[in-house]
Amino acid sequence: MNKTPKKIPKKSPKKSPKKILLSVFLAALAVLLIAFPETAENAAKSSLEAAFGTVVPSLFSFMVLSDIIVSSDIIGGKGRLAASAAKLFNISRKGAAVFLLGNLCGFPVGAKLAARECAAGNITKDEAWRLTVISNNVSTAFAVSVVGGTLFSSRALGTAMYVCQFAASVITGAVIGIAGNKKIPKKSDTPCGRHSCAEKVGAGGEKLKSEKNETGGVFVKAVNDAAVSCIGIASFIVVFGVISSYAREILEGFLKISPTVTALCGAFLEISNGCIMASKLSYPASVLICAFAVGFSGISVLCQGSLFLSRERIPLFPIFLAKTAEGILSAALTFSAVKLFNISVPASSFEKNSIITSSSLFSLLAAAIIFVYILLRVKKRLSKKYFSFGTFGA
Repeated sequence: MNKTPKKIPKKSPKKSPKKILLSVFLAALAVLLIAFPETAENAAKSSLEAAFGTVVPSLFSFMVLSDIIVSSDIIGGKGRLAASAAKLFNISRKGAAVFLLGNLCGFPVGAKLAARECAAGNITKDEAWRLTVISNNVSTAFAVSVVGGTLFSSRALGTAMYVCQFAASVITGAVIGIAGNKKIPKKSDTPCGRHSCAEKVGAGGEKLKSEKNETGGVFVKAVNDAAVSCIGIASFIVVFGVISSYAREILEGFLKISPTVTALCGAFLEISNGCIMASKLSYPASVLICAFAVGFSGISVLCQGSLFLSRERIPLFPIFLAKTAEGILSAALTFSAVKLFNISVPASSFEKNSIITSSSLFSLLAAAIIFVYILLRVKKRLSKKYFSFGTFGA
């Protein structure tokens, strides 16, 4: 007799820790939305006002302008400044143009332009994520006018934060550029080659002009892309505004955690709310946390950049690590500048005893140097696991 083989029960696939954490987070957020809908409603309203009242009006024109400049190849990475930037960061001349425009216009223009150049086959994915680190930074208006002028009533302090953030970005970019690769990929290996966006050829073999290379087509496409991008950016501002509001209620209301820790968590999530909360603290916590927020930019800005980066499968995990190091460096440099140039910082009575003291400067500097060094050392080891994907190790 032939024995019937026993059926082996299939084992259910184990859920990864990332999916478990995501499920817990979504479940907790759902409970909070049901239990405290007023908090979400108020946070969404204030975030919408900030998004469409301040961010979108100031950002839209810069996004259109930068897109037209890159599409028309007006800059093209020419000049001594572009050559110096290319040599310092180990990037191509095209990447140098993205660096200059990104820092001029503010985030997320840098991420958008880096993804665009990668899609066109002008830069590699390795160069694209490094470009995002050094070009997707705050604008001068936000640092000087909003943080310095509005929150601290000191444009000098805002200027110091911007300059120190830019210096931290340059230092971080130079370090991660040591092991970088700027070799231009083959057209067939790039997203441009996959989507057949090369030059079109007519029936007689002649080259046809693409619509996006014409002045009218460039302008129309730039306006349309900027409009769609601004809607996505505003959506992230609202979502992270709600999350930050709930986090603040839980940390301060239920857990009775220090406002300094709450402000640091807020700066980690979203730059605007983090700076507002930090400005209510006493010195030096107020300056250190605000400077970190300006350098790091927040998870919200990283997600805004992912609107463009994920399309080309540009990795986000190394950007997160490098921006964290940049935020720490920015805080240390700003604290040094305040001490060196005797910049006045308005006192706040919100928290009399800060848990951050002047001695934290050396710890911050040491942490930043160690963090950047580790990032550089483990880059090659993590490349296969993290650096070739468009998500956080997914």
